[in-house]
Amino acid sequence: MRLEDRSIARFRKLLLAWARKNLREFPWRGEGDTYRVLLSEMMLRRTRASQVVPVFKEFVRRYPTLEELTRAPTHDVRSVLRPLGLHWRADDIATMAREVAEHYHGVVPASRDDLQSLTGVGEYVSNAVACFSAGASVPIIDTNVVRVLSRVFGLRLGGEARRRKEIREAASACVDPAKPALYNYALLDFAAALCTARAPLCGQCPYGQRNLCEFARQAQGVGGKTRAAQRIKGRGVSRQTRS
Repeated sequence: MRLEDRSIARFRKLLLAWARKNLREFPWRGEGDTYRVLLSEMMLRRTRASQVVPVFKEFVRRYPTLEELTRAPTHDVRSVLRPLGLHWRADDIATMAREVAEHYHGVVPASRDDLQSLTGVGEYVSNAVACFSAGASVPIIDTNVVRVLSRVFGLRLGGEARRRKEIREAASACVDPAKPALYNYALLDFAAALCTARAPLCGQCPYGQRNLCEFARQAQGVGGKTRAAQRIKGRGVSRQTRS
């Protein structure tokens, strides 16, 4: 399914208009230091952003540069990151720092291919770092992004949807080439605030209000509850990569 240019332009316009009033603030946003952006993305994996904030602040206070991180004992890195759980993450971050020091002369690379050569850095993290630190016009695709795009554009996807060709093409086409970082931040925040996995707030959504969302259009009526709410009631919450 190829999205129409008009639909894409409308989606971007409404999303960015919503973001101007609703975008969240986090200490890693607007950060020009690729090292800190990479740290934040590795910490955000499968973890809520609100949990990451105090840990990120303490981490960069202790290790403001990659050089200082490479000198830190791994058990100290584990101690700082312990509140986030997922204990393998501390080892990944410590190993990543050593790899950057050894292979990239201590400078975190900005290219996606180079980033993905590092331990703990996959496609999602590499795209996020390339976008947020270097302005690359690339999508970042997790379960939250898949949910929004699938609902708004009526994409019928099952299984491991974020790897499907349809969603990858849609996600790439929708990125605003002029403001890729702002667009991706807006999409993540919109998914967390309105287009949630359970009980989405369609009545407050700029797409639902304008009858532009396929999911909301199919969700009208039925005894005071939307069909959408009935469909998702009782289902487990999708794993949130970051919210």
